This record gives sequence, structure tokens and C-alpha cells, in this order.
Amino acid sequence: MELLKLNWYFDPPFDYEHKQYLLLGYLRNVEDSFLQKKLSPHLLHLENIKTELQNFHNGYKEMIDSFNKRKYIYFQNDIIIGLNDNHIDEIYSIVDFSLPQVESKIIMGYKIYKDNIQILY
Repeated sequence: MELLKLNWYFDPPFDYEHKQYLLLGYLRNVEDSFLQKKLSPHLLHLENIKTELQNFHNGYKEMIDSFNKRKYIYFQNDIIIGLNDNHIDEIYSIVDFSLPQVESKIIMGYKIYKDNIQILY
């Protein structure tokens, strides 16, 4: 099974339902692997994904405030390439949904590890 990219939530399309489907499908495969007592490399990878999600989630408010402070009133160029506010809000919604899902699978993985200490990580 292919690992999910650490910044998967930043890849287009920025569609909430599509990202839910992508994450839940990946977590289903991870859960199947966990139930077969195959924790590596998925448990460590989920921890890395959780860290990335938390970094975005915690920095969201600061990032939005920073964007609002740096908007130029006098700037006349209407064509600015980048993510618009709708994409940032959509990404935040995706991250907000994803964090508890990923955390629950990490807890599941550690519970299986604890119950079966002979598993090599």
C-alpha cells in the first residue's frame, strides 16, 4: 500500500468530500494492516501526518491574521497568483476533520503494539 503524502491536504482539488474520501480510504487500509499486526511503517507515518496537521491547525489563526495585516490597500494589480481565502478555509476544514481521525488510528496502533509487545516496530 502506498503511503499518503505528508502534505496531502494541500494538493488540488481543494474539495472537502474528495479529501475525506482520500483520508478515510487510506485509514481503512492502515487499520487492515494494524489488524494483521503490521504496524510498520504506517504507525510512524501517521504520527508524521498528525504533526503536519497539528502544525497547520495551530498556525492557521496566526497565518490568517498575518495575511490580513499585509493586504495592500494601494496595490492596483488585481492578478495575484496563490491560494485564495476560500481555499485556505477549505484546507482548514479538511485538517479539522482529519486530526481526530488520524489520532484514533494512532491510538489503535499503540494499543495493538502494547497488547502484542513482541511486534518489532
